[in-house]
Amino acid sequence: MPRVYIAGCLACLFSVPAMAQQSDDLNFASGLEQFHNIRRMLPSYLNNIGLRMLGERKHRVEQLATIEDVDKRRSYVREQMLKDLGGFPDRAHLNARVVGVLERTGYRIEKVIFESQPHFYVTRTFICRQPGIRPTQRSCIPWGMSVEARPTRPGNRCLVPSPQRALSH
Repeated sequence: MPRVYIAGCLACLFSVPAMAQQSDDLNFASGLEQFHNIRRMLPSYLNNIGLRMLGERKHRVEQLATIEDVDKRRSYVREQMLKDLGGFPDRAHLNARVVGVLERTGYRIEKVIFESQPHFYVTRTFICRQPGIRPTQRSCIPWGMSVEARPTRPGNRCLVPSPQRALSH
């Protein structure tokens, strides 16, 4: 019985502050007229900055009249993008290694792992034709795109129906 009594007292003790705090009490902006649309203030401000910048860009692009102007604009955009990205990463050794090979009739599947940057591993699977098979443009196909990756682009849905068909064309 004392446990039930203690549990009841604790429940009452913790429920009183919860009832005392109303949502309006916790809202620091309630009653302040300038904050009636507070949730849209920051997105609206940022959208206005973006729209102003797009207008400036449109004006600059409309001023392009010659091929030289377009080339200057292209080099400017490239420099700005490289600066914003922090430049290209240093070239690194790939340290590529084949971790598995599946032999099939007329082709083989190679499982490869390499480092695109030091300690950043990338895996790929390649389908390679066997020697003696008629060479084709699609003799070595990197796989890795899924149907979900970019379903709006038809070339990314499926590279080829089957390895035999890819190697026979």
